[in-house]
Amino acid sequence: MATRIATAKTTPSSPRVLFISSYSPYAVGGVSQFMIDLGARFLSRGGIVGFCYRQEPREIDLPDWVSGAIDVEIGLRPPPPVGTPLFLLRTMVHLFRSRSNFDVFHVIVPQPMTAVATLVGRILGKPVVATTFAPYRRTDRRTSGLFQRISERIVQAGVDANVYECEATQRAFADPKGIVVYSGVNPDFYAPEPATRERIRRELKIPDEAVVFLYAGRVTTSKGTRDLLSAFDALLSPLRDRAVLIIVGPYEEDFSDWTSSPAVREGRIRFLGSTGKEGIRDLYRLADVFVLPSYQEGISSSLLESMACGLP
Repeated sequence: MATRIATAKTTPSSPRVLFISSYSPYAVGGVSQFMIDLGARFLSRGGIVGFCYRQEPREIDLPDWVSGAIDVEIGLRPPPPVGTPLFLLRTMVHLFRSRSNFDVFHVIVPQPMTAVATLVGRILGKPVVATTFAPYRRTDRRTSGLFQRISERIVQAGVDANVYECEATQRAFADPKGIVVYSGVNPDFYAPEPATRERIRRELKIPDEAVVFLYAGRVTTSKGTRDLLSAFDALLSPLRDRAVLIIVGPYEEDFSDWTSSPAVREGRIRFLGSTGKEGIRDLYRLADVFVLPSYQEGISSSLLESMACGLP
């Protein structure tokens, strides 16, 4: 459990916020970027910010402007069914030990970890805010599905404010008291740039006449990645002969059956792995069409970012 102590200049009225989520701020994705962006805003106002999250592979480095955050990775992940209770117990212990460092708990996505944080916050008498990004699909495994349903109810009933990113997600959780705050993008950062498009195409050796389809997100069945690959493979000529599909994001499942396919060897499907904000912005500028076949979204950050870069 590694910790970096905040270095931001603080005042007695500075906000002291602990973000708690199963998602790591070092991962690529909308939830992770939300934590970084909102945490940076608090830090810029002289606050203290902490990230408490489940151990995950570190795909990106935190930007320099959030290096002052208190960073705690809950690193105990033995195999289930023993692993989950031990992980939640360790989370609870850390939150009690950190009770004097933070004034507000901000839990992100209703899951067992954030349900525990909600209960601890109530016990400690601290305000708890929740942000929910989508009606998350429940696992087919009976025990895991039960844990998820219980977690959603604990978070919804126990927080002081429940924030949803769109009305559809709020309706899915049947929460008339929830608050809707839409996601946004910075149009000064995400914008078309023809020179970048030409440069990245040359670097990736993509012909000028090629039609580039781009998917950005976690590479997993719940995001529809397999459906996208199958649909792309079924394209008819002449589009198929000049189409390129770029998949960018972290793997959450084994896609070796696709990564070794003829379409990959021919360069028609390209798996590029994870990248940070600048990298994905360059790919938005490179592509002709953005594709998001996900089964679980509220308002996707990647969808808004790609639109800001001029993609259909």
